[in-house]
Amino acid sequence: MRIPPKRRPKAWKARRGRPALARQEDDRLRYEVERSFAWLGNYRRLLIRWERRAGLYQGFFTVALALIRIKRFFPAQCAQRQ
Repeated sequence: MRIPPKRRPKAWKARRGRPALARQEDDRLRYEVERSFAWLGNYRRLLIRWERRAGLYQGFFTVALALIRIKRFFPAQCAQRQ
């Protein structure tokens, strides 16, 4: 949890590790990464991981990325086909 407490106790000392206050750039990057993983989660074959071979999984991963990019670049053409 990165939310700082409202009031600090008198014996409070700074701790090492993740800062209590997040930088906006870090949150933006984290949002982009989590959003990308959510888009990949829409493909059941990748989500469940049926393939035992890494090469097959990588191939389907590449196809899923290509489909995501096509849908992002050409939303009007993808909507017409559905």
